[in-house]
Amino acid sequence: MAGIVKIVESKFMTNHSSHLLVVEDDRAVAAWLATLFRRFGFSVGVADDGLIGLSMARDRRTDVVVFDYHLPGLNGGEGRTAALPQRYA
Repeated sequence: MAGIVKIVESKFMTNHSSHLLVVEDDRAVAAWLATLFRRFGFSVGVADDGLIGLSMARDRRTDVVVFDYHLPGLNGGEGRTAALPQRYA
């Protein structure tokens, strides 16, 4: 997790209007991540299902998506593959 925080901090901290999406089905983990990234100045969205997260990432300008790997609907690997051609390629 510390690696994610360092990457996000170095790449996006100059733009405090950045939007980050947390896709995590464990509510406690999702809340912790959302709180952490809000403290860094991000606007944060949360989804508890991979398909919902993918839809949210496509509907709103999202700069960073943090996908859990084991998710209902669509796992993190599938979500990354589906999102990349649309927005992040």
